[in-house]
Amino acid sequence: MVAPNGDKVTFIVTNIPPLPTGDFFQLTVEHINAVHVRIVMLNHYFVPAYVSKGIPDALLPIASQVLGKTVQSSPTSGAGAVYRTPAATKMWKRLEAKGMATYDPQTDIYTLI
Repeated sequence: MVAPNGDKVTFIVTNIPPLPTGDFFQLTVEHINAVHVRIVMLNHYFVPAYVSKGIPDALLPIASQVLGKTVQSSPTSGAGAVYRTPAATKMWKRLEAKGMATYDPQTDIYTLI
């Protein structure tokens, strides 16, 4: 499911059939300019059905394609509530090792390629 909300778009991933609890995996991105979106929420909510399943590896390229924009991380710290968690950094490093992302140390931002 894709749910637009102003400058933000949320992608919801569920099992098929959905879990009886209604649990899901969430990716929310925010449009930051004409060519980029930034991840503002990526969460499996510690539900075993969604933990360590490679969902971001598959979902981020789909989000990029659906939105027609390049997906970027937040920096590790920033203004307001813009920041990248250690768990997100671990995910981005995995994507970088797979050749799916690059890292710019000057901006402290990962970019999906």
